[in-house]
Amino acid sequence: MIEQYEHYPASFVMRSKDLSTLRITDIWRFKSTKSNKIYYIEMEHFSDNLIAVKFYYIGVRLSENRYSIMTNDNEPRRIVYSCFELMRRYYLKDNTISFGFVAASDIDPIKKEKTG
Repeated sequence: MIEQYEHYPASFVMRSKDLSTLRITDIWRFKSTKSNKIYYIEMEHFSDNLIAVKFYYIGVRLSENRYSIMTNDNEPRRIVYSCFELMRRYYLKDNTISFGFVAASDIDPIKKEKTG
């Protein structure tokens, strides 16, 4: 297990509840000191103690493709480590919990310009 890893400290924003699915989503935020961009991390609670982890740059929060849009800031490790740190916090509260990252296909506006 990684004992020390560089991550951005996250702060809690809000908890929302989807009445149609009864799922709870905790929203956290952190600021990259490299790019000065703010990111959101969503911790979506499912049944059987499963949390799905998703993150995106705040500048694309209103886009339906927010999980797919890349920032090209070249700092994925520290962003993912920030998610790991939140996962660790949840695990310390409940060690029966499981996590999964939600992946999405890339939508890279720079690559799209070059090829399209």
